[in-house]
Amino acid sequence: MIPLVVWGFGSVERFGRTRKAVNEGDSYYTKGAYEKALRAYENGLNGNPEDSVLQEKVKQARSAITAALHKSQVDELIRQGDSFYAKAEYDKAISEYQKSLTLDPDNAVLSEKIQRARDAAAAALERQERAATAGALETQVGDLISQGDSYYAARRYDQAIAQYQRALRLDPDNSLLLGSIIQGKIQRVRQNQIGALTKRGDTYYQNGSYDQAIDQYKKALDLDPNNQALVQKIQHANNAKEWERAHSRLKPDSPAAQPKN
Repeated sequence: MIPLVVWGFGSVERFGRTRKAVNEGDSYYTKGAYEKALRAYENGLNGNPEDSVLQEKVKQARSAITAALHKSQVDELIRQGDSFYAKAEYDKAISEYQKSLTLDPDNAVLSEKIQRARDAAAAALERQERAATAGALETQVGDLISQGDSYYAARRYDQAIAQYQRALRLDPDNSLLLGSIIQGKIQRVRQNQIGALTKRGDTYYQNGSYDQAIDQYKKALDLDPNNQALVQKIQHANNAKEWERAHSRLKPDSPAAQPKN
């Protein structure tokens, strides 16, 4: 009887230790303290290695630890991705999100984050390209205006106007300010061009070279069709030309007939 009693007492003792280990481990497990739960289960299993309940509890605790570690990795990668996204570093954000998705392929939120980052990256690239294009266009327009100014300073009015007009054609939707500036330059060049043509016409007229004078006046009139003073100059030159052709001599009141000092 003694061996039976001893065996019975030992079995009860082992059962008690097992229940204690299970209860302690379960308490930790329900709180999410999986490593403490694992230690409790393993301590119980050391005293009763064949206990199937403790064996299963150990497996569950280890699986929970692995899952928790896995989730921690995923959360950290998402946190890093969100940080990169907030700083507009979209490529880096996408990389972190994709690492997370590899660990958690069924996570729909991650798929949404990746798509959002891709859309933001595409929009940022488009803005950069527009800015680069606008910058290049601004440079081209500025160069043409500078060239026009150089031609204007050299009194090469046709070339100056051509450059200014090229600038306007390059950027027809330019701001009103820049557009008005260019139009103002063209108008100023036109006035100088008209003045220069008129002056040459006057010189020809004074020398009695009426055809050349009329040619210069007409060129000026093409630039300023409503200029009545030019119309009168052309008429005077034509009148003088016809009178001298009819009389075969200089018209007495013409500048060419006046004595030179």
